[in-house]
Amino acid sequence: MLRFTPIANAAHAESYYARSDGGYYLGSHELGCEWLGKGAGRLGLCGRPDYEQFKRLIHGLDPHSGEQLTAKLIENRIPGWDVTASVPKGVTAALERGDTRVQGVIRRAMTRAFEDMEQAAATRVRQKGRYEDRVTGNLVAYAVEHPETRPTKEDGRADWDRHWHLVVFNLTHDGAEDQWKAVKFRPIMDLRKYFSHRFDMYLSHGLTGLGYEIETRFKADGKAGRRYYSWDIKGIPPSVITRFSRRSAEVEKAEREAIQAMKARDPDAPDALSAVARDKLGATSRLHKQDETLGELRQYWNSRITPEEGRQIAETIGRARQGKNPHPANTADKAAAFAMEHWFYRHSVLREQFKQVTGMAITAMERCMGAALPEELEREFQKQGVISDRDRLPIWNSEKEVTSTANYQQERSMTGFAREGRGKERPVVPQPADLRQWIGAPGGGNEAVRLTDEQEKAIRALVGSRDTVNVVDAGQGTGKTTMLDQYGRILSRCEVGAAWLGTTHTAVAELQKRGLPAMTVARFLASQEEQQKAAGHRIIVDESSLLAHRDAYRLVTYAREHGCRIDLVGDSKQYKSPSAGDTMRLLAGRFTGIEPVTMKKTMRQQGRLKQAMEAIREGEVLQGHDMLSELGCVRELPLERLAQTAADLYLQWSAAGEHVPVISPTHAQADEIALKIRQGLRERGDLKGEDHEVRRLVDLQWSPAQLKEAREQGAEGVVLTRYGAYAEETQTLAAGDQVRTTMGGKTKDGRHRLCNGTRYSIKGFTKAGDPILNNGWVVDKDWGGLVQRYVGTGQGSQGITENRAIVVYGTPSLVATRQEGFYVPVSRVRREVAVLTDSNVELREAIQRQESRKSAMELMHPPKQRKAPLRQRLGKHFAYLRCLTAFGRVHERRLPTRQRAPNMEKDIGYAR
Repeated sequence: MLRFTPIANAAHAESYYARSDGGYYLGSHELGCEWLGKGAGRLGLCGRPDYEQFKRLIHGLDPHSGEQLTAKLIENRIPGWDVTASVPKGVTAALERGDTRVQGVIRRAMTRAFEDMEQAAATRVRQKGRYEDRVTGNLVAYAVEHPETRPTKEDGRADWDRHWHLVVFNLTHDGAEDQWKAVKFRPIMDLRKYFSHRFDMYLSHGLTGLGYEIETRFKADGKAGRRYYSWDIKGIPPSVITRFSRRSAEVEKAEREAIQAMKARDPDAPDALSAVARDKLGATSRLHKQDETLGELRQYWNSRITPEEGRQIAETIGRARQGKNPHPANTADKAAAFAMEHWFYRHSVLREQFKQVTGMAITAMERCMGAALPEELEREFQKQGVISDRDRLPIWNSEKEVTSTANYQQERSMTGFAREGRGKERPVVPQPADLRQWIGAPGGGNEAVRLTDEQEKAIRALVGSRDTVNVVDAGQGTGKTTMLDQYGRILSRCEVGAAWLGTTHTAVAELQKRGLPAMTVARFLASQEEQQKAAGHRIIVDESSLLAHRDAYRLVTYAREHGCRIDLVGDSKQYKSPSAGDTMRLLAGRFTGIEPVTMKKTMRQQGRLKQAMEAIREGEVLQGHDMLSELGCVRELPLERLAQTAADLYLQWSAAGEHVPVISPTHAQADEIALKIRQGLRERGDLKGEDHEVRRLVDLQWSPAQLKEAREQGAEGVVLTRYGAYAEETQTLAAGDQVRTTMGGKTKDGRHRLCNGTRYSIKGFTKAGDPILNNGWVVDKDWGGLVQRYVGTGQGSQGITENRAIVVYGTPSLVATRQEGFYVPVSRVRREVAVLTDSNVELREAIQRQESRKSAMELMHPPKQRKAPLRQRLGKHFAYLRCLTAFGRVHERRLPTRQRAPNMEKDIGYAR
């Protein structure tokens, strides 16, 4: 792996790297020491480095003359960066126990990884009003090899740890300006994980070439929701790796102690140290290296190896030399397929602007260590269908965007179905102008139903449409459900079959309240029986903004094969599906020619609150925010008071038994608020009896590729169920607590089905501690699908309407806030909303950001630059000619008479 550390001060660096105990310049000649980089070649640096040249370069001076080298030398400049290329302990063990071939493999891997970084080297351009960066492709680096760790506190001696230090100087040559300048190192730092994995690939592939078998391990962290990878040579005893990792164990122990100390001072402190704090902790716990030769160190190391461990290492080296190890199981084709399935599950287009392209490459590299080189993996991606409109760009270019042929073909199929179906169907009502005679209860009832103009317009458009696919973009509170109710009545009276689908359980419940036989999209796609019933029917999908492309593609395929029409109804401004796609925008855009029917006038709110909500939906989010501020809905408080204020408001507004949703962008902030709400409910007497510990499973939102891998290989620290992967936690519940379900399941007796997203309250507990719901059902305390419903995320509030709501935006949570994260929570209320924040300035900045999802069709078919109308182009042309003529006249007046053209006097009206 590669570790990147900025060198903060040139004078300190000069002193530090000169110390003999560091071994940087006075070490053994058995260890490597060399100049690297195209920039070093341009400076004439070659051979074994000279310390005087190092001192001059670290200060930005010419290594030969000592004169100023860079265009600018400012105080407190970053003189360079220390890039450490470390290898797994098993690799060091093979080298130190006799396989000297390994040393060359490590050096070649380090050199190739540095060459990769060098290609991304850039500098700033600030000339003639330009404000941009220019790729230079050259660096200057000093590389030195080290054999050991820092001494450990156990005995003051070092463990073996072969690694290289690369001192990358803050120098690069700008060929366009022909001068040495400072490096724009941030792009390289942003891609440090990508370059680190490339180093690992070069190293592991080289070891495979020596005959070693590579073993990759994945360790799951349920709390963080991630799987961390590590790799090493297979056959090295784990006891040796542990015994020679004392320094890492010391740093990890110090980190745990630091976290415990923070928790003791502040229970709400984070569960992990920041990267800066970890680096500082490691630096402060270092001991100076002892003045020992490499031979003395090796004698000490060998004394710590047992005869049995030595035999196992020797056998591993022997098998490698004889070529008896099997070929790698994790091949490049499998790794590429996994990475594509994982990344394209959530993104139709990967954008390097958000480090998604390199993210896919990193995922693949972790799964083919020892089996391929990075360039082979890139060819495999292309072979398996990764495409782009600009393949010539390097993978780390911020403009790089890629998609897959599968995504592109699916989107082409969907847009083709919608486009080709325009004008091909018969309308439900031949004369939709006479719509009012169809509105009312089924069976000819005469109940008065009053619809707004927008509701009538939407129904008229749907029943009179001749298109196979229709889209209704209905904003919050515009009466979408009422419109669908009347639309369903008309379909029923006209004997038109309809399949009512919702993307969420909340949407299904709202439709079922109106008597519509609705089910989730997932259930419909999984049920052959339901699909047989719906053949030839109209398929209406509610909350279509959450319809993922993969589900939309399956619906379109079904509709094409069974003669169905599709109506998509939703709010394009709300949250999108966590999976890839923005179906409403794709099917109501330039690729289909379909114009969506819009509903914008909200009926949920009144007065100034209504105006604020409509402004936010129309994209005037700051205007809507300011209206809410004028109403007193936005409150700025210190960060430490946000949770308590939210809890106090909840207790005040819920005193009359009304449900008040509290919404937070992040789970950490939500848990803090929920704790204070429960404390208030306990003091008020709403919670009765003692608290009971109940299991809670937190969905990690893993992709199907991750779930499949975890089920095949196991996932330590993660609970795998048929629904997904979960982190296991505990929570306290008492009689009177408000809860909701977070997954499907059954009651403890197996007689009743529990659906995701259903609200309950706790009536009591059995003797065994199992919760009893308010309807009398008993749920196993170890089920894990019950959670307190006092505080939720914005996605969970979508589709729910209440009189009041509380939304909390602490600055730590604003990184997860977008425009839809402001629009959805505040738009769910009828009467009053409280927006709590500790920085109104940062909140205003955050809510202006929008989630932008690019489709594969948009990537491969970018909009053409439209030519201006002919009349406009001719006008510009003639204006240009007039300018030329005017310039000629002015110039001619300045010429002597004898130099003028013979007929020019007539043309310009000149008279002698």
